[in-house]
Amino acid sequence: MSNQNPPASTNFITTIDAITEPGAYVCQSTGHLVRVAPTQQPIKPTDAMCVVGVEPLYVAKISDDAFVTRTQARLIAAGMNLPVQF
Repeated sequence: MSNQNPPASTNFITTIDAITEPGAYVCQSTGHLVRVAPTQQPIKPTDAMCVVGVEPLYVAKISDDAFVTRTQARLIAAGMNLPVQF
């Protein structure tokens, strides 16, 4: 069983390939910060990136601002009990 399954009660968690809006996200399995910049085109992560793995990669949205500072992102993620490795 994987340790990266999302908690059932949190609706801010999604898989990385389901991201449809800009913002700052934290990867649940690694604690990495993922920034999705606003664009004029609809966001289709599969067009811009490809993450391949055996299990889905879960991310939690921590900010609508893709360019939130790292310090602020760390504070937000820590406050949400997410791993912080950035």
